[in-house]
Amino acid sequence: MIVPPILYAVYAGIGYVENWQFAEGYNYPYFFLNWGSPAGAFGFTDELPFMGCAWWIIFLFVVLLIVGYLYLKIVDILKRFKNRNPS
Repeated sequence: MIVPPILYAVYAGIGYVENWQFAEGYNYPYFFLNWGSPAGAFGFTDELPFMGCAWWIIFLFVVLLIVGYLYLKIVDILKRFKNRNPS
């Protein structure tokens, strides 16, 4: 399900704006959620996180959709295999 990661990204964004401390000296939980990085929201840079937070969120969203689709395909294949070989 894609909703929990989206909600977490919103939560981390609120924490960044409110200057919460996720770790000592860090107001973001992961490098790809650092809105204050040189890449910003939609930029690119040659240092971590290499691309802006919005690009990371979009990238991870697509990856999670692909993984979810693959899981559904695997379940479908297993169901078809089980129906062919009733025991």
